[in-house]
Amino acid sequence: MDLRALRTIHTYVSCAFAPLLIFFVITGTGQVLGLHEPKKSGYQPSRLVMDLSAIHTKGTSTARKGSGPFRILVLAMALGFLCTTILGVIMALKAAKHPWVVWLCLILGAAIPWSVILYGRAVWIHSVR
Repeated sequence: MDLRALRTIHTYVSCAFAPLLIFFVITGTGQVLGLHEPKKSGYQPSRLVMDLSAIHTKGTSTARKGSGPFRILVLAMALGFLCTTILGVIMALKAAKHPWVVWLCLILGAAIPWSVILYGRAVWIHSVR
């Protein structure tokens, strides 16, 4: 498959799933920041924030049971995201003047988050002792 065909597939699949991916990025960030949980300080999340958090984690609002069709949609989004990511890497490697820079970015893109996670885990284990 040539680069133009890969770019076309990448474009359309990415655009099809971009709104759902943005939704999950926003709601996931809210969860990481703890905006979906009440705080001792008196903070109470709005019903909307709690519902969006439940959709992110359970595939449904807090008032309903899980939705099979929504889970299928999320699975399709995950597969679409995986495919477009792989296509993006392939295109980057084919189009790059210096492919080693692409490889360096991939390695750093994997190593930095894992380093932060492992560092945080080590700090937590050390603080518990």
